[in-house]
Amino acid sequence: MNTGRPGLVAAVVAGVLAIVFSALPAHAQDGSDAADTAEDATLRLVRQSASVESDGVLELVVDWTGPRSENVFLSVVFYQRIDDDNDVGSPPTGVLNRRGPLPLDSISTDGDGNLVTAIPIRSVSPADDDRVYLPGPGVYPLSVEVRTADGPLASFTSAVVRLPQDRQELATLDVSVVLAVSPADGLDLSDALLLLTTYPTVPFTIQLDEGVLTQLENDPPLVAQFASAAGTRAVMTTSGTDLDPSALEEIGQGEFYIQALETTRQRLARLGLEPLDGIVMLAPNVTGAGAGLLVRNGVSAVMSTRTREIDVGTITRSDGRVQILQPDHLITAELADRAGRGNFAASTIYELYARLSLRAAYDRTSIIVGGEGAPPLESLSLETLLLALVEDGPVRVVSLSDTLSTQPTNPLLAAERPEQNLVPSGEAIAQLQRLADTSRSFRGVQNPGLEQLLIDSLSRTRNPEDRTRAIERAKAELLLDLGSISLPESQSLTLTATEGPLPLTIRNGSNGPRSVRLEFRGDRVAVAQDGDIITIPPGETTLELDAEARALGVSTLEVTALTPDRAMVLSSTRYQIRSTAIPGLGWAISGSALLFLLLWWFRTNRTSTPRSPHLVGATGRPKNPDRPAPTETGGGIAADAHLGRRTP
Repeated sequence: MNTGRPGLVAAVVAGVLAIVFSALPAHAQDGSDAADTAEDATLRLVRQSASVESDGVLELVVDWTGPRSENVFLSVVFYQRIDDDNDVGSPPTGVLNRRGPLPLDSISTDGDGNLVTAIPIRSVSPADDDRVYLPGPGVYPLSVEVRTADGPLASFTSAVVRLPQDRQELATLDVSVVLAVSPADGLDLSDALLLLTTYPTVPFTIQLDEGVLTQLENDPPLVAQFASAAGTRAVMTTSGTDLDPSALEEIGQGEFYIQALETTRQRLARLGLEPLDGIVMLAPNVTGAGAGLLVRNGVSAVMSTRTREIDVGTITRSDGRVQILQPDHLITAELADRAGRGNFAASTIYELYARLSLRAAYDRTSIIVGGEGAPPLESLSLETLLLALVEDGPVRVVSLSDTLSTQPTNPLLAAERPEQNLVPSGEAIAQLQRLADTSRSFRGVQNPGLEQLLIDSLSRTRNPEDRTRAIERAKAELLLDLGSISLPESQSLTLTATEGPLPLTIRNGSNGPRSVRLEFRGDRVAVAQDGDIITIPPGETTLELDAEARALGVSTLEVTALTPDRAMVLSSTRYQIRSTAIPGLGWAISGSALLFLLLWWFRTNRTSTPRSPHLVGATGRPKNPDRPAPTETGGGIAADAHLGRRTP
């Protein structure tokens, strides 16, 4: 029996405790459970109104992972206005107003289960309603807190911009967002597509790296989707332009850089994208000669891709000026994923927005975020900023071109010397340039692969030895392509008429059409197509030329195929042509000779001496040599009158 006494005591104690706990108020039990459950709960800002009208509504959307009951409350505390952008993000002081506490089970939620609360704002005091009073326009820090009766469970801070009643008093600041799309160092293609599609009216400037550009070129369905999402927004790229225009201009070959820009522009246009005009991306410094090259070719601004901060401003030339731009590295870094998505806080983005709104009051210089050379943007941070920028507030998003008028225009000194030394390779580059020009006329269209080979030979990343090898390789590639045209060996042809077809077979051994100038030289045969430029498709092509024989017999016709600019002979051959028909000139000469003979014969017969008349009846009578010749006297005539009489 004694062994059962401890069990009995335990049962009695348990019963007493049950009675005690059942007698406690229900809210005390719930609060204890809530505190235990909320021990690991988190509170974070999802989104909010970045700015609010003087008598508008501030919307807050927060994610709370803890319990939601009538004993867990949400409070929003507003603090005194701050006027210095350096104070944004510091611990707030001076409570101005409070909203709440509101039981969590009374707060509505969105489709993702986030708590959504709307806080009315008023600009006048006192008022009969429960609107929060924010006296005057400016930046107001706020804190959001979840708590129970026992104390706070979680909180965060943010800031909101109260707008002036008169919008004309609102100072604005322009921000240009450059979407650098690069799998290795920037947004990936799927993130870029999502942003472009979600914000179709935001004037992004899109920057593509070589890998993404090549991917689009090789995937027609993908490029169609991307081009549709991009719309008319400008696209820029450094693909194919890793050149130093100042170094090229120093040796008189600046045209290489301009051709590289045009090739890149054509690549973008072929994809249905809108190339950015007037602004180029460039890593090296610009000399005076380099600036002149850019100005002459319609470049008004250079966005530096250097990873370090540089001086921005304007290089002025006698024929124009070039603005030097650069992304704001510090502000871009605040939108970068340096610590990982797990540490992302939307509240820091809204505090950045608040700082920019205060900056607008004393500095209207536009800001560029993103782009090559700056820290890569993180999609979640960028999207949060975009939610703020699309509001009609003090910070507006504009295109990169629209920032030029509000960028610094202070004078800059051009670099004294190019960063790249191309002088030792100057003559070889000049030869390559001439050969490249000839090749372009020969091809008739740009060849991205060949153009890229030329650019690679001049890349800033090559050392002198590599450059020499690259130039020789580029020359060999060009010459190989130029050697793809061939004419047949010498052959014979007979023309049976003065005019007739002259068949000419040309072989094009390349993989695309080529433009060829044909020239013909012969002393007895003329060809109507002499000097014509003809496009020859790949393979063998037989042309029917119009030939005209100028003389009978055998003659030689020299046939030469040249590049359209006549800089290089591609191939040549010789025809032995036998003409068996009398040409038109021959007929004319023969006819003239015959007519001359007829005229001569006619004139000769008219001027010759007439023969003696043949007398009737005198036939058979022998001549009397002793008879004297008749005289012109009448007696003489009378003496011979009997000869005319007829015997009866």
